[in-house]
Amino acid sequence: MSMRISTSTFHDVGYRTIAKNQTDLLKLQNQFSSGKRINSAADDPVGAMRAAELNAAKSVNDQFNRNQLYAQNSLGFLDGIVGDIDDVMQTMRETLVAAGNGALSPADKKSLGIQLRSKLDELLRLSNSKDESGRHIFAGFSDASTPFNLVGGILTYQGDNGVRQLPVSATTNVPLNISGSELFLDVRSGNGVIQTAAAPGNTGTGLINGGSVVNAAALTDDNFEVRIRDVSGTLVYDVVNTTTSTTLVNGATYSPGASIMVGPALSVSITGTPANNDIFSVQPAQTQNVFQSIDRVIRALDDFSAGTISNAALTDRLRIATANLDQSYEQVLTARNRIGNTMQELERQADINSRKDIELQTRISEIVDVDTIKAVTELSKTQSALEASQALYSSIAKRNLFDYL
Repeated sequence: MSMRISTSTFHDVGYRTIAKNQTDLLKLQNQFSSGKRINSAADDPVGAMRAAELNAAKSVNDQFNRNQLYAQNSLGFLDGIVGDIDDVMQTMRETLVAAGNGALSPADKKSLGIQLRSKLDELLRLSNSKDESGRHIFAGFSDASTPFNLVGGILTYQGDNGVRQLPVSATTNVPLNISGSELFLDVRSGNGVIQTAAAPGNTGTGLINGGSVVNAAALTDDNFEVRIRDVSGTLVYDVVNTTTSTTLVNGATYSPGASIMVGPALSVSITGTPANNDIFSVQPAQTQNVFQSIDRVIRALDDFSAGTISNAALTDRLRIATANLDQSYEQVLTARNRIGNTMQELERQADINSRKDIELQTRISEIVDVDTIKAVTELSKTQSALEASQALYSSIAKRNLFDYL
């Protein structure tokens, strides 16, 4: 028994074949012209989904790259300002050393005080620096406010301890600023462990050094005083723990430059000739700021030129200011090193992000981009198939019943 195909079935099959070939041809032409194998989700649902995931990952990586560039620029600006602060502090120290020259006249020392005031004003301007967005770089999160204000020798800080951070990878955030509190205020005085000073009322020429720690394990937070007495023309000293009101040394003979033990942990020396009842304090280091420290020594230079303080008092204040400035300078150096390390980290992260970007783009291309050689071959095959199906349909469609009689 033979099976007959109806005319309508023949036409339907022929039409569908031609339509499919035309659709396939159009799809290949679109791929060839766009250079993309996937132009819509319908072209390859699984591939389109995977490509979307990779594109999302690439967008995130692109944002990290933009963040990295922004952070690099911000830290470069910050490093420049901190470098300027470094220079100002070095000039200040040179001026302090020059002011200690005993051969200078009171007028000369007053002139050096004027130079110090100029540098202090410059340091204050730098501490209130703004970035390109108008934010104060040393104000923490309160960057809309001017952080530092020095009036009448009293410093006020309107910032906070906040540190702005920016992600440059999924696991790495980098700091964009240094708080002014950390850079200028949270600085130890003296040698960083103890601070020494001559009492303001001293009348002799005695000068105390910065002291040293001889037994770190025995350090306490107690305050001490070395008290000078004149006993029948001989200078002696007492060492008193003023925290516990305990006399540790009583009536030891004073010898200029000799080591004086202050409790079990500390040693100081005093040079020159102290007067009866002169007092020298030895205390744990406190926090200090370079602005007030330099302001005080400027005022001391003015007082010396006016003859209201002695040379010994000025010398002691110069020593204290220099020691405090050294501590502040160390803080600045630490900040610069940290900025430099962060910038190096950013450069390494930029290389990582760049390699990841290339990897993601390659994987997206493998999924989405068309294989040109394969596309040309498929285009040619589909064109031939369409032409063949059209020719076959046209040939058969022209026949009628009489062709078969």
